[in-house]
Amino acid sequence: MSVHYEPGRRRYVVRWRVDGRQRIRRFDTVADAEAFETVRTRARETATPVGEVDPTARGAGIYPYSTKAGIRFRFVFRQSDGQLSGRRGVTSRRAAATARRRLLEAIDRGESKVARETFGESGRP
Repeated sequence: MSVHYEPGRRRYVVRWRVDGRQRIRRFDTVADAEAFETVRTRARETATPVGEVDPTARGAGIYPYSTKAGIRFRFVFRQSDGQLSGRRGVTSRRAAATARRRLLEAIDRGESKVARETFGESGRP
């Protein structure tokens, strides 16, 4: 287990490595840190079987995070103007993958476009 205490920040820290990159998350209590570490290691142990596509694989753009209500998922995507954006609060990995795929398809078809203007700039009364 990689949970330790940082006295300077008064936080408990969980460290792990994914795809050669060091990851870190800080918690107020040791119980929260250990719970996160348990969920993280359990997810690693139940990895996707060979031959199936893992939607959390590097580049998939779907990431889990913890809430009081349980694990939720967020996904990120490129908008029509090239800026990175995201959506949060999806309750399952499959639903996040489906929502991300549908949104990317709508952007590719031109159905969804970014409009970064204020109400005053739009010319509406």
